[in-house]
Amino acid sequence: MTDTILDNIFSDKRARVEAAKADSGPIALRELAMEARSSQGSHRLREALSNRTRINIIAEFKKASPSKGVINDGVDPSE
Repeated sequence: MTDTILDNIFSDKRARVEAAKADSGPIALRELAMEARSSQGSHRLREALSNRTRINIIAEFKKASPSKGVINDGVDPSE
């Protein structure tokens, strides 16, 4: 059986992930994560959600989905 291109991509990715795991232990990964987190600016979403004087809703309006196709084509989200 011949490997497909996708099989080769998965195999290569698995090897790179394993190499990365071997190079970094949990402490080093935690330090990298904390460094990345602290170097980012403020998050507008976080700020908006932490404002207790507002009603905070996160929603998604879908007229169609890739698996189901058109769900409701005649609806206007602003209504």
